Amino acid sequence: MSKTPNSKMPEYSGKDVDLRRPPTSQPSAAPPAFYDRGVEWRTFLWNPKTKEFLGRNAQSWGKITAFYVVFYAFLAGYFAFMMTVLYHTLEDDRPKYTSHGGQSILKAPGLGMRPDYRPSDLYHLMEYDPNNEDSYVEYVNSINNLLAGYDGSSDNIPDCKTKLNIPCGFDVTSLRNSQSTWDATTWGYSAASPVVILKLNKVFDWVPKPYNANADALPEGLRNYINETMDVTAQPQMVWVWCETKEEGVSFTYTPYAGFPVYYYPFVNQQGFLSPLVAVHIKDLPAETEVRVSCEAYAKNVKEETLLFTWKVKQDPH
Repeated sequence: MSKTPNSKMPEYSGKDVDLRRPPTSQPSAAPPAFYDRGVEWRTFLWNPKTKEFLGRNAQSWGKITAFYVVFYAFLAGYFAFMMTVLYHTLEDDRPKYTSHGGQSILKAPGLGMRPDYRPSDLYHLMEYDPNNEDSYVEYVNSINNLLAGYDGSSDNIPDCKTKLNIPCGFDVTSLRNSQSTWDATTWGYSAASPVVILKLNKVFDWVPKPYNANADALPEGLRNYINETMDVTAQPQMVWVWCETKEEGVSFTYTPYAGFPVYYYPFVNQQGFLSPLVAVHIKDLPAETEVRVSCEAYAKNVKEETLLFTWKVKQDPH
C-alpha cells in the first residue's frame, strides 16, 4: 500500500488520554441569589391550588379524624369496662384478700413504736442528752401526737369485751396516770429512763391466738414478770410483749399490761377503731453507752415479730 505524499501523521501531544473517563461536564448553574422560604411554608400551611391544609385535603383530614375518634373512643370504652369489672370485685369496707382467708401476704401484724426514728438516727440509734431539751423534744412530741388521737376515745363507746365487731375505746389515762414513775411532761427523757409506746399495726380480720401465761414458748423473764405483777385469772388473754437487752442494770416496766388484750381484735374497719398501746419504761440507761434493745410480740400466729432499736444517753444526768 502506497502512502500519499501529502498525508501527515497526527502530532503526539505527550499526554495519555484515559478513554474510560467520561468527559468533564460543565458545572450546574448557581441557585438564585434569593430564595423565599416563607413562600414554601405558606404553601405548606395552605395550598390554594390543591386546596390542601398541612399537606392534606379535606377528604384526607376527614378520614384520619374519623379513625382517631373511633380508635380513642374504643380505648376509653375498654378502659372503663375493665375498671368497672375490677371495682365490682372489690368491697368498700374490706380488702379483697385478708389474712383470715389465707390469701394475703400479710399474715400477722408488725410491731410499731413511738417515738419515730429521726432521719439522722443511724441504724435506729436514738440518742439524746437529758440536760438538753432540744435533743429529745422530737421524741416527746412524737408520743404526744400519737396519744392525741386517743383522747376521749373511750367516751360513749360500748364494752367491746363481750361484743364482736365494735370498736374498743382505749383509755389513755392508764398511761398518763402511770407517769408518777417518770417525768409527767417529758416521758422520762429528762432523765436516763425514757418511755416508748408499742402498738400492733392493723391487719384486717386478723384474730390473735394467744399463749397461756405459763406457756413454754414465752421467755422465762416474761413468765416471771406476769406472775409477779399480774393476776392472770383476772386479766384478759394477751398478745404478750417482752423487751430485753444485754446491758446490765437496765430494766423494763409495762403499762397498762405487758401485752395487747385480744378483745380489741379483729380489726374489721370498725369506725373509731384504735389499736391498744403498751408503754414500756426503760430504766437506768448508762451514760455514753449504746444500749441495744429488742422487743418482741408473742402469739401462736405471730412469728418472730421483733423490734430492734438502740439508745444512747450522751452524758450522765446525775
